[in-house]
Amino acid sequence: VIEWVPPSPADDSHLLDVGCGRGYFVGYYMRFGQRAMTGVELDAAIAARAMAAHRSTRNVAIVRADAAALPFPAARFSGAVLSEVLEHVADDGAVLREVFRVLRPGATVAITVPHARYPWAWDPLNRTLAALRLPPVRRGPLAGIWAEHRRLYERAALRDVVRRSGFAIDAERSLVRHCLPFSHNLLYGIGKP
Repeated sequence: VIEWVPPSPADDSHLLDVGCGRGYFVGYYMRFGQRAMTGVELDAAIAARAMAAHRSTRNVAIVRADAAALPFPAARFSGAVLSEVLEHVADDGAVLREVFRVLRPGATVAITVPHARYPWAWDPLNRTLAALRLPPVRRGPLAGIWAEHRRLYERAALRDVVRRSGFAIDAERSLVRHCLPFSHNLLYGIGKP
């Protein structure tokens, strides 16, 4: 993400992190010299944690808002991060169109999403259910990669919604890591709660 949208100390550099959660990327960007950053988070409790974490950080704002209705003027931001957000929203196209609206012409957005063809070991239960054409487990300790997700993405589907929202695709990458079996279940089903 930081490679695609590098931090900048320039006076006119102001990045947007949509679905900022607890402020993970906001913190890293500011430590790496980013001039200004705004995080957007819909969940009130999580937004409050991000606000608390960055209360004393200069040039950082955390805003509680819906990603499909951003409370910013057009062409406000010099770049954006949408990391692990689109799979959670009802209308991914609406979110992307809003981000496109608030970005300056020529700005870059870094988008990361879970891939529909994830390795079996990441979530053996849901991968097996998918092979049997059964619905995934989306909640609880067995949810795994599908935890709170409305969709996973094939490359073509992601490309399509990104282009229909006004963006041009400059680069794309699939990043798959090896892991222990049931890693997503342990992390999201047991660890996160």
